[in-house]
Amino acid sequence: MKLFKSRVSKVDLPPGALMPIGVENRPTRIFLTHFNETRLTSLEVGDVETCEPYITDSTCVTWLDIEGLSDTQSVEQVGRFFEISPVWLEDVLNTDHRPKAEYLEDMVFAILRSATLDEKHIDRYKFEQISMFLGDTFVITFREGPSKIFEPIRKRIEKGLGRIRRRSADYLFYSLIDCIADKYFLVLDDLSKSIETLETSIHDNADVKVATEIQLLNTRCMALRRAAIPFRDTVAKLCGARRNEIKAENIIYYQDAYESMLEVVEQVGHSREMLTSLQQLYANRVSQKLNEIIKFLTVFTSIFIPLTYIVGIYGMNFDMPEFHWEYGYTAVWAAMISVAGGMLGIFKLRGWY
Repeated sequence: MKLFKSRVSKVDLPPGALMPIGVENRPTRIFLTHFNETRLTSLEVGDVETCEPYITDSTCVTWLDIEGLSDTQSVEQVGRFFEISPVWLEDVLNTDHRPKAEYLEDMVFAILRSATLDEKHIDRYKFEQISMFLGDTFVITFREGPSKIFEPIRKRIEKGLGRIRRRSADYLFYSLIDCIADKYFLVLDDLSKSIETLETSIHDNADVKVATEIQLLNTRCMALRRAAIPFRDTVAKLCGARRNEIKAENIIYYQDAYESMLEVVEQVGHSREMLTSLQQLYANRVSQKLNEIIKFLTVFTSIFIPLTYIVGIYGMNFDMPEFHWEYGYTAVWAAMISVAGGMLGIFKLRGWY
C-alpha cells in the first residue's frame, strides 16, 4: 500500500496552478440536490451554470456534489462561479493533501479522507479524499471518483428522514462529515476481525505467511492512523467555530462527530498495540518452535553417541573374543538397544522431551 503520492509534476509550477495529483482519469459528473422541508429537486447537471437558479434561491439548501477531478476545467468553472480562490482548488486537486479546515472570507473549507472497504477486493481498504465547501445556503463536495459513501444522506433527504430537510446548510455539512466518520467503524471492525484471525493462526501455525499478514495489517493500520488523526483535528477545529457559517445550535452535532473520530483514533491505537503484541507472540512462537527442533535433534544425537562408540569399538581391525561367540552379533545389538532405550527412559523421567 503506497502511503504517499508523488508531487514531482508540481515542481516549478506557480501557486494556484490546477494540476491533478494522484487523480484517475474519470469523467466529471455534477449532482445537484436542492431542498427544504417541503421541496426537493435532485438531478444531474451538465455544468455548474445550470445550477444558478437553485443556488440563488435562499429559501432552500443546495448541495452540489462533484464526482471526478480529472476535468480541471469543470473544477475551475465551479471555482469561478462560487468565487473560490485557485489556491484552495489546488488543494482540492491534490488527493494526497493532509485533512484540514480553513475559514475563508464567507465560507468554510474542509479536506477529509474517507476510509471504506473495497468492494472489488474485500481484503483491502479504500481511501478517498473528499473536499467540502460550506456557504450560507450551499454545500459543495468534491470526490475523487464514483462511490456510494453519501448514499445514506441522499436517501434521508429523498425520504425526508431525520432533521436535514428542516435544517440549514451547516447541518448538511455536519451530516456529510458524520457519514464519512461512520465508515471508519466498518473498517475498524474488519481490522479487528483480521487481527483475531491472525492471533488464532499464530497459535496454530506460526509460518512465514503469518509474518506477511502482520506486516500487511501494520501497513493498513498506519494508513488508517494517517487519515484518522488529521480528520479528528479537523473536526475539532470546526467545533471551535463561532462564525455565521456554523450556527451555535449545531455545534453540538460537530462535537458528536469529534467524539466519534476520537474513538476511531483510540481504536486504531489499540489495533497497533495488538499488532505489536502479535509480532512479539509470533517471534516467541518461532523461537519456541526452533527450540523444540533443537531439543529433538539434541536428544537424537545424544542417543547415537554411545551407539557410535560401541560400533567404533567393534569396527576396529582386531580379533576380539565376541567374534568367535555364536551369539556375539545378537549381544551387540541387544546392548545397543538397551543403551538407547535406557537413555530415552532417563530423558523422559527428566522431562527433556
